[in-house]
Parts: sequence; C-alpha cells; structure tokens
Amino acid sequence: MLRNPLRPAALWLLLVTAALLMPHIPAPPGGIVGLDKGVHFVLFLVLALLWKRAWGARPGASRRVLAAGLAYGALTEALQYLLPIGRSAELLDLLADAAGLLAGLAAAAAWRPPAPPQP
Repeated sequence: MLRNPLRPAALWLLLVTAALLMPHIPAPPGGIVGLDKGVHFVLFLVLALLWKRAWGARPGASRRVLAAGLAYGALTEALQYLLPIGRSAELLDLLADAAGLLAGLAAAAAWRPPAPPQP
C-alpha cells in the first residue's frame, strides 16, 4: 500500500493539466479519428482512480471525485478556449472526461487490495 496516496494523485493532476494546456500540435493527415476523445477518457479514468484511492472510503468520496473532476474538466476546456494556445473547447471532450471519471470510479469500487498472507 502506498504511504501517501495523495502524491500520485497530485502528480497525475499536474501531468493532465500540462497535457491539456500545451499548445496545439496538428495531427498528421490520416490520423486516428476520435483519438483525442480516447485520450481524454484515459486521462480522466486514471485521475478518478487515483483520487478515489487518495480519499479512500470517506463518506461521499466518489461524489466529490466526480464533482471535482467534472469541474476540472470544464475548467480545462474553458482555458483551452481562452488561452492563446491554438486549442478549442469541445463539449465532446467534456463528455469523454465524464465517461472516464465514471469508469475510474467503477474501477476503484471494483478493485480490492490483495489479502495479507495467512500465517
């Protein structure tokens, strides 16, 4: 078990922020359609999983992770629109974020730590 599960959650949050707010790099012609939405999904799945593990079994932790994650996703989309980084805000990105959050929370609920070895 991690000594401080908040560290990986906070580090992932910083990495996601950097990824979502870096200047736009045009995709090569013939790229994979929908890849951007898949990236959003995976980023937010891991985000939810790590933050749920960091907050543990506290009452309302899943609701807080979902609410904070949705607010964070909306904020990053707004910043993509407002900052001069060549990116745009997309509702479908926010929907992919929400789907990733829900999948991450489902994965966190399904995950059970291994039982300690029996003597």
